[in-house]
Amino acid sequence: MKKNLLFLILLLSKLSFSQILTQDFEGGIFPPTDWTVVNTEAIGYNWMSVANGFTSAGQAEFLINGTDSAAVPWTDSDQDESLISPSFSLLGYTTVNLTFNTKIGYEYMVDPYNAGDLIVGVSIDGGNIWTQLWIEEDYGIFADYETLAINLDLTSYAGQSNVKIRFQYVGNDADTVSIDDVVVDGTLGSDSFLDSKFVIYPNPVNDIISITSNDVVFENISLTDINGRIIKEISTNSVSNYNLNISDLNSGIYFIKIKTTEGVFNKKIIKK
Repeated sequence: MKKNLLFLILLLSKLSFSQILTQDFEGGIFPPTDWTVVNTEAIGYNWMSVANGFTSAGQAEFLINGTDSAAVPWTDSDQDESLISPSFSLLGYTTVNLTFNTKIGYEYMVDPYNAGDLIVGVSIDGGNIWTQLWIEEDYGIFADYETLAINLDLTSYAGQSNVKIRFQYVGNDADTVSIDDVVVDGTLGSDSFLDSKFVIYPNPVNDIISITSNDVVFENISLTDINGRIIKEISTNSVSNYNLNISDLNSGIYFIKIKTTEGVFNKKIIKK
C-alpha cells in the first residue's frame, strides 16, 4: 500500500501533461465503447474494423499498427460515414493536441481524381455543430497508403467541457481510408495569480478535501478523472470555503478546477 501511494505521489509531482482521450482500436469491439458511427451507405461500406471486415490483402494494405485499425472501404456510390468519439472535457487545460495516424489513397482522394475526403471535425456542444479541423489536402503530397502522422492543435478549445472529435469520410468511387492511434492530450495549468490564494488539504486524501481561500470567492467546483471525464460538478454560490466529499471515488489521480471571480484555479489530487 505504501509503495503504491509513493508511486502515485511521484506520478502526481510529474503529471502536468496527460492523456485525455486515447483509442487504438485493439479492443475487439467496433465501434469501440462510447464511440458512435453514423452510416449512410449499405452495410460493408461504413466505418469498420480492418481485422474483422477486410480480406487478408486489405489488412496488409490498410492495417496501421497493432492487430486492428478503423477504416472505410470505398464504393461507387455516395458515402458520408462518420466515426465519433465520446464526449471529453478540456477543463483546466492550457494546451491541447490531437494526434492520429492515417492511410489514404492520394490518387483518388487528392490528385488527380479528388473523389473523396477524410474530414476531421470538432464539436463543443456534444455533436450538434461541427467545425472542420483538417482535411487530407492539408497534408500536401504523399504516397498512396503511406502512413501519415497527423498532429492538430486544439488549444483554442481548452476550457470546453463537452468536446467530441469526428472522423468523416465523404466520397463517391473514391478510395479506402484507415485511421489508428487517436490521442488527445494536453497540459494542465492554473492562473498563477491564484496559486497562492488557495489551500487544498489533505492531499493525498481519504474522504473529505477542504478548499479554503482568504480573499477569493469561488462560484463553481468541478472534479475530473485522469481521462478528462467530469466526475463531480458543484455550484458553490459565491463562497470562499468548501468541503468536497470524495469518499465514493476509487483510489487514483483526479483534478479539481475552481472557477472564481478572478480566474480559474486547477489542482491535482490523490484519492487514497
